[in-house]
Amino acid sequence: MLPSKKKISQFDTFPELEDLRKEKMEELAAPLKQVEEMQALCQKYYASTSSVEKETLQRQIEQLDKETMGKPGHYVVNSFDIRRKPMSEEEFELRYETLRKLPKVLQQQFLYRNNILDDKMDLKKGIMLEHWDDQIQLLDQIRFIDNLPETDFKDAVQGFEALPNELKTELILKINLPSDSTSEQVISALNNDGTVKTVKVLREDDTYGAQVGTMEYVDRSRHVEDLLPSLALLENVCPDSEEIDFFVTEIIDSKTYALRSKPERVVGGYYVRGYNTIQGDDANSKMLDILNDRLSQSQLSGRVQLFFIQDPTTMTDEEADMEMAEETLLFVAGVEPTLMYRKSEFLTKATVSALGALSMLFFVLDTCEMNHVTFSKIKEAFENDNMEQFMQLTSSAVPVGLSLLGTQCVHEASHRFVAWRNKFDIGLPNLVPSLQLGITGAITPLASPPRNFMALFDFAIAGPLAGFAVSLALLVYGLNEMVPMDLVQQIELPVLPINLLRSSALGGNIIEYFLGKGVLGNGSSSVPALPMHPFAISGFLGLIANALALLPLGHTDGGRICLAMFGRRVTWIIKAFATVSLCIAGFIALVKSSSLLLTYTAFATIWQRELEAPVQNEVDYVDNGRVLIGFLMAMLVALTLLPML
Repeated sequence: MLPSKKKISQFDTFPELEDLRKEKMEELAAPLKQVEEMQALCQKYYASTSSVEKETLQRQIEQLDKETMGKPGHYVVNSFDIRRKPMSEEEFELRYETLRKLPKVLQQQFLYRNNILDDKMDLKKGIMLEHWDDQIQLLDQIRFIDNLPETDFKDAVQGFEALPNELKTELILKINLPSDSTSEQVISALNNDGTVKTVKVLREDDTYGAQVGTMEYVDRSRHVEDLLPSLALLENVCPDSEEIDFFVTEIIDSKTYALRSKPERVVGGYYVRGYNTIQGDDANSKMLDILNDRLSQSQLSGRVQLFFIQDPTTMTDEEADMEMAEETLLFVAGVEPTLMYRKSEFLTKATVSALGALSMLFFVLDTCEMNHVTFSKIKEAFENDNMEQFMQLTSSAVPVGLSLLGTQCVHEASHRFVAWRNKFDIGLPNLVPSLQLGITGAITPLASPPRNFMALFDFAIAGPLAGFAVSLALLVYGLNEMVPMDLVQQIELPVLPINLLRSSALGGNIIEYFLGKGVLGNGSSSVPALPMHPFAISGFLGLIANALALLPLGHTDGGRICLAMFGRRVTWIIKAFATVSLCIAGFIALVKSSSLLLTYTAFATIWQRELEAPVQNEVDYVDNGRVLIGFLMAMLVALTLLPML
């Protein structure tokens, strides 16, 4: 007799079994091939810039979707019981593992297609809903029938019992029946209560929600997430169908905004396409004022907000060839400032500001300790417990700290004044710690949208402009006070490193103008630091801090100014170019022991990487006068941050 293992191995090699095995494997792999084909078509669709190609791909995707959902032999229709065959555990696990390996955006599309709109990413529930979709839809029709016939009632009971336990339990609980209710009691409740919808219970039943998960929705939404990430964060407070219907029927009229098409659902809200019918100067802001006034007096007050924006969707090749103008639209979103402006907890803000104050304290004390003469005296006083002498020797640090903090206060007060004047809210500033400068400024978040780009521009430039003026005045005053000092008086002043002073062409040349050509050496001086008047130190540091704030990165003051001057698409390009340039300049400066640009670029890339939240009117850009001021400030920033030759 042959050993069992040998019998089994011979048995496995039978041609009939090999064919059966291949057939079974092809059957199990079919869903995976369909998903891979669907994924490839979706990626082509998202990458395409041609409207004609997109339409062709969409038809292919819809056809593949129908073939996947509607294969013959899956069920037999019999009144209210489809008699769909349950999915085997093997098939379910294969489907689940296939979906789990897909990119998140395709998983979301699958869930949206099955109207699972929460953030739980429950793929298993999505698989069950997709498989039992026809049975659920059929049971939903029970509520429209008065006095369900006995035969149909029995079929409906059988159809309900065929559902997986998870779906049955969820349905029972959500229609407020006891968990031990029988199938007959569930069907009776559905039939007797016309207000209950099975699909509404298990899914999000939304007139516009049906758009969620479609190719067009995903395509539109990815542009919103790229250019308007703050609005994408409002998905959980997105207006519902009734609210958007009320908006287009009761708030909008042809005398203010003429609709072109029905609202289009995107992540965070809706596109309402149309055009402004108001004529004259500042027509777009007037249109928004009228619509906002109507909203404030309606049931949507405090629940809906409007933004008039350029269409975030990239122009198609056909539109570009025809040189069509960029389309404008209304973005209708919910209201939740905490989400939109990513407000930090008070404890977090207080901790960051405390670290900023602490780093400034250490820095100003260090300006005294870097003076070798003063440091030796401080050390001697400390060892002898002579606190009076210790305080006297470190007293020069006090005016450095106070004037540095005063410069920042003027910067922030200017921001707040402009925000008050333009009637929008801002949050409390957070001091940003820095080992090189004590503080590199502060982050002043918006708390409500400015009226237009001009208001944003004025708000953003007011702080650095005032900060530059005060810093320059302090620097000149401090240097002027040093001119008549003799060597004995200067030797006890606080000091700044020569490398830091040479990192600014503007600041360094002003210092050499007052103190003499060559006082900062040629970059290879053996003198490590230069004694300076306390006001001159804070003025020099203020120039650099305000120049850094004006770099076009994220939602810094410079990023806001750039956004107001050039719009979102161009600002993204400028931001990327500025980041690369600063990294290169930072590595070059690092060779000369100055890591200021590199550390600030790292800070802005991590915490300031996204563009500012939208203003109400993003269609009208700033006037020529403001553009000229913006370019002049850019030149001032370059002079301040470029090192001395």
